[in-house]
Amino acid sequence: MVLDKRLPSAFSIWPGRLPTEVLCHIFDYCLPDTKYLSPTPDMAPILLTRVCRRWREVAVDMPSLWCRLSLKVFLKDWQQNAFCYDTWLKLITRTSALVQWQGHVSTELQNLLQPYLKQVLSLSILSLENAEKPALVLKNLSELQQLTIRIVGPLEHALTQFFPCMPFTLRSLEVTGPLFDLMCLDTLNHVLPHLTNIRINIYNSITCLRLFQLAPNLSSLSIGILFFEIQALTPFTHTKLQFLRIVDVIGSTDQLPDLFERSLIPQFTRTRSSQCTKMAS
Repeated sequence: MVLDKRLPSAFSIWPGRLPTEVLCHIFDYCLPDTKYLSPTPDMAPILLTRVCRRWREVAVDMPSLWCRLSLKVFLKDWQQNAFCYDTWLKLITRTSALVQWQGHVSTELQNLLQPYLKQVLSLSILSLENAEKPALVLKNLSELQQLTIRIVGPLEHALTQFFPCMPFTLRSLEVTGPLFDLMCLDTLNHVLPHLTNIRINIYNSITCLRLFQLAPNLSSLSIGILFFEIQALTPFTHTKLQFLRIVDVIGSTDQLPDLFERSLIPQFTRTRSSQCTKMAS
């Protein structure tokens, strides 16, 4: 067997010999183009730890590879998944984490997450439909700043068990699914004064006005709103709002100008009222 004399120089550029800084950049580009990552053996970042010892050492020492975890909690394969999740979670202890959760809520899930809860700054919940104990999801999340929830079906569990447990550290809240009326909004009284970003569906213009009153520090709002009757609105000025997006309007859009001009944000009246009315229609 004759070996090419150029092989030594060719092998000198084997990725295992690349500087750590270069490998880190390569590893970042290897991540799937999704907001949250699953601990799948044949995909990065897990795959990167299986190539060689050097790659494993570099990958394990990169907090940015492990800070976005998708938790899928289903009873039938919980034991196997729990081991994978625990291994992953141990790698985020030096950084903040974004966690997406889907499936059942149980004491076992709470015990798994307990040592890492202070690292969780952002939580996305795909559904509370199967959550028998929804309050367990938020228990002890003392550093949580961003929460996204998709609610399917009745609101009773969320209203009585989940919403009242939201931590005061929360700054951003996105809820898709239900329409919030005044009663639903009251369950968020303890966190609304601290929120700066909200995405929510509102039952009517009076509820929208109440939202502005309860959230004085709000700077960004995206809403879907239902107009079903003409309502008298009390003048109110919100001074901190910088961004308003109306993503959906159910019913007539005739009340939109009045919502701007008389009750919510006079600073938007001249420049945004006609634009938002057009966009909503």
